[in-house]
Amino acid sequence: MLLKLNIKSFLLLFLLCLFLEIGTEEISVRLTLPWVSLVYNIIFCVFTFMLIRPYNRPESLSVTEKERRLIASRRHKVIALIFIFAWFGLFFWIISVLDMPAVNAWYMIVPALPAAFGEELLYKGILFKYLHQERRWNFWLSAILVSMVFALYHRQFNLTFVKHIIWSLYSFLIYYHCRSLILVGLFHYFHNLAFYFWIP
Repeated sequence: MLLKLNIKSFLLLFLLCLFLEIGTEEISVRLTLPWVSLVYNIIFCVFTFMLIRPYNRPESLSVTEKERRLIASRRHKVIALIFIFAWFGLFFWIISVLDMPAVNAWYMIVPALPAAFGEELLYKGILFKYLHQERRWNFWLSAILVSMVFALYHRQFNLTFVKHIIWSLYSFLIYYHCRSLILVGLFHYFHNLAFYFWIP
């Protein structure tokens, strides 16, 4: 049986998960218990993925007629993949130009996966779906607001803050064409891995 969330539930769930995410992160760092954050992210991903299943059906994802045509089009899924490959092409080209050394980050392979999916489920799966699918806000207005919240969550108020907004909007560009949280979650995961492997 699928659970249908009401509007208040969306916001309460988002805030609860956000505080739990920050809390487990602090516990992991302060007590040097990395498994705490890992276990939380795994539980969160499974729970949220099951909870938002009704909101990932084509009829739920389509807010406007334009979006119905877009979601039904295979061409847009190909466009989403092109954006992903373009991002990594640019990323690794910059790395090669700047001659950045690789670092040993094998330990990130497992923890990074649920963490990346957890963030996508939290921001696109809950907050974005509340604004765009429940409140019927414009796609890009919702994306901008969610991207700003995403940047605030990382608590780095310098140039990195802008970087997080730009990255989040780029991931929304992919999501706009594919509407797949799995694909966007994988993009997020491999993007994080690329940073850990290549940036000292």
